[in-house]
Amino acid sequence: MTNPEVTIAIPVYNGDQFIEKRIESIISQTYQNFQLIISDNASTDSTSKICKKFSESDTRISYIRQEKNIGSLENFNFLIRQASGKYFVWAAVDDFWLPEFLEKNVKILENNSSLVGSISKIQYFDEYGPISQTKKSDTVLRNYSYDNYPKSNDSEDLINFYLRLDRAENMYAVYRFNSIKGKYLRNMISTDKAIILELLKDGKIFIIDEILMHRYAGGMSTNHRGIDRIILFNSYGQLGFLFPLLPFTFWFIKNIGLKLFLKNINYFISKNLELHKVVRQYLKIKYFYKHGMFLPNRTKNITSKIKKLIETNQSQLNQLNIIMNNFSDKDLLIKNELDSILNNVDNNLNPKTFKQFLDYSIINTRNDLINAFTFYNKYLVDSYKILQEQKKNIHEALQKVKKLNEIK
Repeated sequence: MTNPEVTIAIPVYNGDQFIEKRIESIISQTYQNFQLIISDNASTDSTSKICKKFSESDTRISYIRQEKNIGSLENFNFLIRQASGKYFVWAAVDDFWLPEFLEKNVKILENNSSLVGSISKIQYFDEYGPISQTKKSDTVLRNYSYDNYPKSNDSEDLINFYLRLDRAENMYAVYRFNSIKGKYLRNMISTDKAIILELLKDGKIFIIDEILMHRYAGGMSTNHRGIDRIILFNSYGQLGFLFPLLPFTFWFIKNIGLKLFLKNINYFISKNLELHKVVRQYLKIKYFYKHGMFLPNRTKNITSKIKKLIETNQSQLNQLNIIMNNFSDKDLLIKNELDSILNNVDNNLNPKTFKQFLDYSIINTRNDLINAFTFYNKYLVDSYKILQEQKKNIHEALQKVKKLNEIK
């Protein structure tokens, strides 16, 4: 096997949580004949500092910082225009390659000229560790399986298969650069799927029967940006809102063909209906905290109760602190007892928590955004119980402090 050069492309924005480990997994590859290009989309965290450290110590690493944020899709496309060599691979900043990922995929492509790309099986993980690919409750992995991968090399069979996958992880395969050159991501739902379908016209994507990639479920490359693009970049107006898959549908007819579209028309209809529900729910979830107009009555009621509880608890905590300030250092034993009382009062729950949870729920429910109201209501109920217990503890603490103050 020869050693053709591979271009590895990392698009990144505020990825300092992952970027160092990601680059280390690349420079630790058993296959070393590569160039790594990092396009920093005007990050505001320490991404720049980390990337510069690596680029200054390794001539194979090129670090490019965009003067302003050019958008996620354009950052991906920018890297294609910078690439060269025989093979090309996008590397998501929050994913991780095992040491033989490049070597084994390049070897497959070198030995079979009919293949357009190659990737390994994938192990998903989150902040708690590996996620089972058979876990039915995990919406990220739902319907994503290699078990029914087409055995034939027929492009129609391959397109039918990939069209129905919920995820498009094979976008991160190692591709022949001549095949992917000039193919760009577009502002539309399923743009990653579109680029795979277009590549399949040139050949099959091989899947190595071995886990050589770890993929972060719910990370920077698997979040809700697709829904954002419907709202922010929809050029079809109200029609595009009613039929979110319309741009992809027109793209499919133009680039894949009317014949295959008609064969798969049931998919396009059902997927449009599904995505329309998701978009409607997403709009409600994204803006209900700011405007309050979409909240169900039960959510409004418990939110109101929680806000009152927070205000009451904070007021009583202020009283506790005022009384404590009346104690001098001479009253050391009493002060220690008061500190102990305050340490047992959980005062971490505050209005900012709602905004933080809202952001978390949008990102982590991904394609299952339709259930986010359920998750949020459960969170509110749990929060209410915590605050009630907090109120009880603060009240008992306040009574005890008042009694100690009287003794003093």
